[in-house]
Amino acid sequence: MVPESNYEILDILSKKRVVEDMLNKMKYRIDLRDDLAQEIYLILLEYPNLEEIYKKGQINFFISRVIMNQGFSSTSDFYRKYVRYIENKKELLDIFSEQY
Repeated sequence: MVPESNYEILDILSKKRVVEDMLNKMKYRIDLRDDLAQEIYLILLEYPNLEEIYKKGQINFFISRVIMNQGFSSTSDFYRKYVRYIENKKELLDIFSEQY
């Protein structure tokens, strides 16, 4: 069976837990692995040429690049949504605990 849509490709990848396995091998922050995996799957689902990448056998390389760009860049959407939020939350908790 050759997948013909992003949905079919994501179904195959998610059942094999491809993104989660890559995140584990990269030793990405355990507290954010599930969130990053979901963000990566969403990016893949919306990517316009995913079928071509999959058919060429370049999907693992492509996923690893998306992980690197989202998970390890301080300018990525993921960083702004999750990492910065957690860091700011910790800072606020520290300030609050110092006052009381």
